[in-house]
Amino acid sequence: MCTSTADWMEKFNDGGKAPKKNPGPLDALFAKLSAAAQEPARKFRDLILSDEQDLVRIHAKSVAIKEGLANGVKEELETYKHEVARMIFLPSNTNNY
Repeated sequence: MCTSTADWMEKFNDGGKAPKKNPGPLDALFAKLSAAAQEPARKFRDLILSDEQDLVRIHAKSVAIKEGLANGVKEELETYKHEVARMIFLPSNTNNY
């Protein structure tokens, strides 16, 4: 479990190395999503694969991606978030994403 922001970022960066080298498994998750959820999921994927280190910016970008989405799409993205977190070994019970 991450105990600080620095711990969380280290775990995020370590876990994100494999998807950056091979984003195929992340991309494969899109097939499970509705058409409406695929575009925001791609934006989240791009954020995960980015070199962004500032948690405030990551959070702000995540909030912006979810703005205006239907509740059903948000629910799909929540499931997607948990699958991605398992893939990159992060605790998936956070609201940072």
